[in-house]
Amino acid sequence: MPKEIKLEKILSLHFLKFSLIPIIIVEITLLILYFSINQYISIKNTDFLLEEAQSHSRELLKNETTFISDKLSEVSRLAQILQIEHEKIFTNPEKFILQNEKPSFDVAKNGVYYKTNKAGASLYYSAKTTQTDETKYKAYFTEAMDSSLQSIVDVNPNIVAAYFNSWDNMNRLYPYIDNVYEQYGEHIQMEDYNFYYLADKKHNPSKKPVWTSAYLDPAGNGWMLSCIVPIYKNEFLEGVTGLDITIDNFVKNILNRKLLHNANLF
Repeated sequence: MPKEIKLEKILSLHFLKFSLIPIIIVEITLLILYFSINQYISIKNTDFLLEEAQSHSRELLKNETTFISDKLSEVSRLAQILQIEHEKIFTNPEKFILQNEKPSFDVAKNGVYYKTNKAGASLYYSAKTTQTDETKYKAYFTEAMDSSLQSIVDVNPNIVAAYFNSWDNMNRLYPYIDNVYEQYGEHIQMEDYNFYYLADKKHNPSKKPVWTSAYLDPAGNGWMLSCIVPIYKNEFLEGVTGLDITIDNFVKNILNRKLLHNANLF
């Protein structure tokens, strides 16, 4: 006699085979689809946002490089203005002789010839340069440079100093340096520094403004860049005029700008 199978068991087997297992399979499939679609959407969103950020960054950096270039070009143009003025002073110094109070000079213990009154720029003449009537006259008539040196530094926030260095190691610099003979020491050979020789005929035959690489300022202003121009008189290089931008000042005034989305320039 065949074994009897209860109806309950038959129904249970059919439910398991035709209902529960398909439901589980469908649920698993839906879960796989859900997470797969979420991952796909997340990847697409990430790619879209990255592409948008890169596109925005390219435009942003393009604008910022234009801004930085404009600021540096402005410094170059100011250097050219000084170049024209200073060459005129050397061509005809009598025309620029001061009508106001004359500057006073003295010789320091280490032999440096320097300017004692603190009006305008400081003046330093190396102790190794023999002081003659000619050198003293140069220290005197180049006082005519002070007005424009001071104006440019005071007006442009990116420029921290303006100066003229002569072939015979005279330095005229604004802002005024107290005890300049101690700051520079007994002697400073101007032609050995990139802020001088990069403007000479060998390195700069076009006589246009040139920029130095970063260097440590002997005047104590830290690391800086200089825009320099040669000052000629009848094809003789009398010296070099320069405008200084410190690295720190450059970062504060140019690179440290507020940008969208909390972005920063590096």
